[in-house]
Amino acid sequence: MYLAIGVGQCGCSLADALFSSAGREIRTLCMPVAINTTFADLMRLKKIPREFWLGIGKDGKVLSGRDKGFGSEITGGIGANFIEGLEIFNEAKDGIREKLMRRAGKEEIAFSMIFYGLGGGTGSSGAPVVAEVLKEAGIPTIGVGVLPADSEGNRRAENAYNSLKYSLNSMDGVILADNNIIDRKKGLTGMYNLFNRYIAGCMSDFILGPFAEGVKMKQEGLTFDYRDFISSLSIGKEKGIGVVGRYTQSLGFFSLDEKFGLTKIEPKEFVKNALNQLSVGVEESIGKIYKLACVSTIHPSLREVYPYQELQDYLSDLTEMNEAHLGFNETKRRMARVTLSITYLPEDISRLWSVKDRKKRYEGEKERIIKKREEGGERLFDE
Repeated sequence: MYLAIGVGQCGCSLADALFSSAGREIRTLCMPVAINTTFADLMRLKKIPREFWLGIGKDGKVLSGRDKGFGSEITGGIGANFIEGLEIFNEAKDGIREKLMRRAGKEEIAFSMIFYGLGGGTGSSGAPVVAEVLKEAGIPTIGVGVLPADSEGNRRAENAYNSLKYSLNSMDGVILADNNIIDRKKGLTGMYNLFNRYIAGCMSDFILGPFAEGVKMKQEGLTFDYRDFISSLSIGKEKGIGVVGRYTQSLGFFSLDEKFGLTKIEPKEFVKNALNQLSVGVEESIGKIYKLACVSTIHPSLREVYPYQELQDYLSDLTEMNEAHLGFNETKRRMARVTLSITYLPEDISRLWSVKDRKKRYEGEKERIIKKREEGGERLFDE
């Protein structure tokens, strides 16, 4: 059994998208949990039933979705206050642990994913604390965090920097997505939902696909599981940062052969297209890929003609460490897809330097305002 945990508004929306995009079989493989400090945000979920909700009150009290008084007590929210969020979630650790273990029951939890927004208050502070709870229980955890867009302000950049630093200590690996990608497409409606579905689809391919569809491929040792994923996100003793992308094409675009079905397959082109659709803009860092994970999902008609070794060699050559973790799934859909997770050192992602710069600017703004107040004249409200 896996856990798919959403923390905060953004994280719960991503977890909800996972259960929307992956089909019915996901519920036999993965248990959802939605954790939030605001009842209204939980009410927007479509695929995570109320019995899988956890609400965190201002005093650190933890309530399950069916507990009496849930709607009246889980109303406060944290806003964008990372420090307050840490205090509340640290107070709630024992309650979160107890509720999660009770929800799992006798099921053994092999692995967990935590979806969260890095810029808000609940997700940025809550996700690393939830990861600590899981770590103490011996459950490997990968985080899927979403960077705030530049337009969301420097305070959220400060939250993102602090949350990511904390996350790399409490999680086994972190995958990043970036709201700047959406922000550049302001004229398009529904982009957040589309982006959530895209990220959720990538995670579904890596974590759930091999178990849902890869039975035949298991017999040949061509599967991919969470241990491969965790390994692909580490660089020696350091933890790397992953960015994901995928490319899908209908079989109707391929030439056919009467005997073997599909005869001309170019997985290299799939990889190149996936690299152009990554969850964070890293164009300047493509040559600094340290490790790579890939799951190729194919129709059974491709089994005899798919160039497995050619793809493995090509992916390995893209990496600094000559290391690519590769797995294959089969699907009944008439399509072929490549899903990638590219691992970088944090220092090689310029977007993260931009986040750090905005954090420093916000700290400077706070210091300037405080100093101005201290040096100012008479206050309107005397102490």
